[in-house]
Amino acid sequence: MRHTALATFGRKTSKSYDWFEAKSAEMALVIVGKRDALAEYKRSLSKRNLQIIRADWSKAYKTARHCANEYWTELSETIQTAAITGNIRGMYDGIKTAMGPVQNKTALLKSTTGEVIVDKEQQFGEMGRTLFRPLFQAALDAIECLLVMENLDTEPTREELSKAIDSLASGKAPGSDGIPLDLIGYCKTALLLPLHEVLYQCWKEGAVPQDMRDAKIVTLYKNTGK
Repeated sequence: MRHTALATFGRKTSKSYDWFEAKSAEMALVIVGKRDALAEYKRSLSKRNLQIIRADWSKAYKTARHCANEYWTELSETIQTAAITGNIRGMYDGIKTAMGPVQNKTALLKSTTGEVIVDKEQQFGEMGRTLFRPLFQAALDAIECLLVMENLDTEPTREELSKAIDSLASGKAPGSDGIPLDLIGYCKTALLLPLHEVLYQCWKEGAVPQDMRDAKIVTLYKNTGK
């Protein structure tokens, strides 16, 4: 029956090439001997047949150990030789043979309620909520909460502008308007009201004119030879 099945259906092919496939010719002899001894023992339950089947089982076990050790030794030597000689392709092919085929396993993605998600957009959304939301929440919790500076929301006063004018450094070059900072300090009494109105309008609109944001950058020679 076995021979008929092999002739009809053939031997099942394996995706991985292991030591048993490599040593199939040598293993086939001991397997057939073990199978024949078992069949003979079933036909005649004698002590002699029992000893024969035990001997065949022991021989099959030893042969399997010998074939496996020989296979892995030869494969290891092949990988080592390829690595020494610079045969990168052969080395990785040997490693791939030793590791076996890569198994691609996929699992159905389920929502938090246990329902299977089929739509890809919903899958990405669920993955984002499941994987990244705890990370984002942990990052937000780790950020130290700063005090709210409510005084920044108050309108700028003339007193603040007066203090700012008093703190201006003297002897600095004027801007694009050509007005020196020292002149603003000397004329603070006359300029305080119009300057405050301009500053208040900028604060109210939340924007500063481009002319007030422009600056001149002049390189100065320091006489250092560099």
